[in-house]
Order: sequence, then structure tokens, then C-alpha cells
Amino acid sequence: MNRPCSFFNLHSFVRTAKEEAMHVVIRLAKHHPVCVCDNILKIVVAVCNEVKNFRQSVAGKAVLTLGYLYEIMGKKLENKLRLVIGALLAKSGNRTLSAYFRLTIKSLFKIMNSTTAHKTALAFIHEGARHPNKASRETAAQFLVLLTEQLGSVNSLASPLSGHMLKCATLFVFDCSALTRHCGKRMFQVFKNNRKFNKLKEQHLEINTIENLAKILEQIETKGVSEEYLPINIIK
Repeated sequence: MNRPCSFFNLHSFVRTAKEEAMHVVIRLAKHHPVCVCDNILKIVVAVCNEVKNFRQSVAGKAVLTLGYLYEIMGKKLENKLRLVIGALLAKSGNRTLSAYFRLTIKSLFKIMNSTTAHKTALAFIHEGARHPNKASRETAAQFLVLLTEQLGSVNSLASPLSGHMLKCATLFVFDCSALTRHCGKRMFQVFKNNRKFNKLKEQHLEINTIENLAKILEQIETKGVSEEYLPINIIK
């Protein structure tokens, strides 16, 4: 299949044509990355749309394609992080088919491991911190714990990330999900090791929010937060 046909078939109504088109995109990314870069916006938008496809075989192929694109092209695709992570987080909210949920998590790991940590963290924050789906927030929270620990106390609260990180972790610690609350506490446990933590907290959070956080931060200080295994690490 030539390049124009492969891109055209991403919009085909035929299931097999869509799947073959995505296979060709992966091959092109490996061997002719310039072809993909020249058409990257069209490709990423088309593949993200297929993540929502009702045919699970097509949706699963789209999820895999996004992961492989980042594994192959890495930082060249960082300007599309919000679009891709948004699509995959939405997909992770549907856990009725565990096999496809696992594919989604594996692709998110490929993206996280192939891109700059602070840019990936911002994408997870923007797309996941206020996601209406509880399961999608849980996924975002777990990846943000890993990214926070990877960045460390200094880089995770460096400008311009600090305000976003603090506000996101605050949302998490008050979430209705126990897993998301746990992730928020683990993020604050890292933040507290930053010598500028109190100053940044006062700078970015409202007074009422700081007062509500006080008890939680005191518990973290006295009891710590268990480093229990995150569910997504089992899939990894």
C-alpha cells in the first residue's frame, strides 16, 4: 500500500482497511519517519478518533498504534501529547474488556517512557485531573505519581509546572476514589521534600484550600504514605 492510500484508508468505513492503514503507519514511522512527520496531525487525529471506534479490534489497533508511534518517534510527537493522552485516558475509563484496558495502559507507558517527563505530566494534568470518569482519573493519578517520583521534589515543583502539580494533587487528595486520594498523598509526600514547598503552596493555592489540606499534610508528616504497588505497574 502506498503512502497516500494508507492515510486515506484511516478514514475508510471498512474495518480491515482501517487496521491495515494503521499497520502501514507504524511501518512508515520505523522506516520513513519523514513521511509521518509531514502528515502527523492528520495521522494522530485519525488514529485518536479510531480509539473511540465501537469495533474493539479497530480501537485496540488504534491504541497500539499510538503507543508504537511514540516509542518510535518519541519527542518529535510531544506537541500532540494532550490529544493522544486525552484519547487514551478516555479509553481507560472503560474496563469492561480487561484486554483492551491493558493495551491502553501499555501504550501510556510507552508514551511516558519516550517523552520529556514534565511535558507528559502537564498533559496528564490537563486531560486527567478533572476528568468526569472516575476510572480515567485513577489512571491519570497513577501515572502522575510515577512522573512526580521520576522528576523528584525539585523538578516536579519547578516553574512552570509547580502550580499545575500542586493544584492537581490537591484535587486528587479530595477525590471520591480511594486510589486517586492515595496517589495525591504520594505526590504531596514528594513535594514536601522541596525546601520551597510551603512558599509555593501559599503562592498557588487558595487560603481555604490550604486550611483543608493541613490535616492531610500533617498525616503525611507523621504517618507517611504507604508505597503500595500501583495497579498499572502490574500491567507494565
